[in-house]
Amino acid sequence: MEYDKVISGHGIIIKNKTIDYVGILSDNMYPRNSKIIDGQGKYVIPGLSDMHMHIDHPDVLKVNLAYGVTTVMNYRGIPEHLALRDASSRNEIFSPNIYSTGDYMEGYPATMPGYLSFNNVDDARKSVQNQKEKGYDFIKVYRNLDTLMHKAICEEASKNNLTVVGHLSPNISLQQSLEAGQKVIAHTEELMYYFNNENDTTRIDDLINLLKKHNITYTPNLAIFKSLPLQVQKIDSITSQDYIKYLQPAIFQPWRKEFNYNYSRGKAWAKFMWERFVFLQKVTKKINEAGIPVLTSTDAPTSGSFPGLAVHQELKEFVSIGFTPYEALKTATVAPGKFINESLNNSEKFGLIKKGYRADLLILDKNPIENIENTQTIFGVIKYGEYYSKSTMQNVLDTLEAVYKDITPIVKSIEEEIANGDVEKAYEIFKQGRSKYNDQSFLGFYTMWYRGYRFLYQNRRLTENMDQAEKAVQFYKMYQEQFPEFHGSYYILGVAYSAKKDTVNAINSFRKSLELHPHNPYVSNRLEQLKAVK
Repeated sequence: MEYDKVISGHGIIIKNKTIDYVGILSDNMYPRNSKIIDGQGKYVIPGLSDMHMHIDHPDVLKVNLAYGVTTVMNYRGIPEHLALRDASSRNEIFSPNIYSTGDYMEGYPATMPGYLSFNNVDDARKSVQNQKEKGYDFIKVYRNLDTLMHKAICEEASKNNLTVVGHLSPNISLQQSLEAGQKVIAHTEELMYYFNNENDTTRIDDLINLLKKHNITYTPNLAIFKSLPLQVQKIDSITSQDYIKYLQPAIFQPWRKEFNYNYSRGKAWAKFMWERFVFLQKVTKKINEAGIPVLTSTDAPTSGSFPGLAVHQELKEFVSIGFTPYEALKTATVAPGKFINESLNNSEKFGLIKKGYRADLLILDKNPIENIENTQTIFGVIKYGEYYSKSTMQNVLDTLEAVYKDITPIVKSIEEEIANGDVEKAYEIFKQGRSKYNDQSFLGFYTMWYRGYRFLYQNRRLTENMDQAEKAVQFYKMYQEQFPEFHGSYYILGVAYSAKKDTVNAINSFRKSLELHPHNPYVSNRLEQLKAVK
């Protein structure tokens, strides 16, 4: 991947999970008892990377690797993800290599109360320190930060040798965000904060100069942005694709028409979003031509972006707007390796087929330089020195499909009982499902958080109906059991106990939430209110 050409007749020797030699092989060069993979007539490229995805369930890691993705960057981390990262680094699980941000760092009020919210500069700094201590690789900022808190996060991250990535805020100018020290812009649509409208091409050059001045890396997420209007226009086609059978049913929940937020927004919105997509294609093309680093990123498994496959779709989008296939491949190989190496001290080199680099390789039947879609002609994958044949990877997918056939009716039965208002019955079905499949999810993370509001609130205030409050408690107990390491699940359960006037359990839930996120103003405020009542 250092040159835009195919080098023929070479072999690769891997030792201790690392590439040890690349070149012409002679018979006496094979290590004793070595495993030989016959690659005659094949094409080898570095393993692909997805530099903006979400581990909404551990199974998405399996799907990514089965599609040739050997490295992922998780853009919302909880403690469970650090354990998965470490297990993957030891090749104990079928998974790509993992890098992870911590939880969303968000202002107050937050986009969602379950995010890592804080309302002052000191707590913002402490939250950065806390994430450093826990072992997260990056800091992710979200949308509702003000200038002072964003700057404090970036300063504290710099002191702790952490790189700040994430969203732009409508409350802060792009120049302020970059001057503060944010190094990665996630989501192409957030560049719209810089433009007046979808026809404002006059400012593209100014934007590029600003990005270059601050050495910014860009993760466009073009394929998923393209899918947003298509989810209005072609939702049935999107959700009936054959590969959907490999998507964990609770994760698939927000894709489905009855839960799909994008679908609900209608045709006028879809038309507007398509016009914006076309404009942002032009912006992304210009950014690449200017030499600003672009990283393949998908936001999978957000609705419309299927894990693993979305990487190949993103590469295709790049080529469609003028990237050469070689340039597109670099966004998923060389550029991610360089970004990680520059961002993390003592990180392993990857992204090139070169001595001393991590042995992450993709073996293909056809040449991707001729046609970018050939990245999908996978013969085998080597991840951190471990070889997986095409049949092995298909077996992984087939196993997931079989499990999901059993789980899907459980997920839908829970949904049905919740819709009927019978939370007790839903909880029973949930517990039965968990007893049989304790490693699976039965509730969508965002979908079900908000579904519980129908029991918890009336007219935007906490319900005073004790029957409804009891249902809210049952509902969010189920949610907390599904997401036991998420501070927000204890917070929302505490709110439900508060509605039920169960002060003891409310306080216990809030305290548990504070253990996981010590600086959450939502929780602190609730505890103060309870103390005042007592």
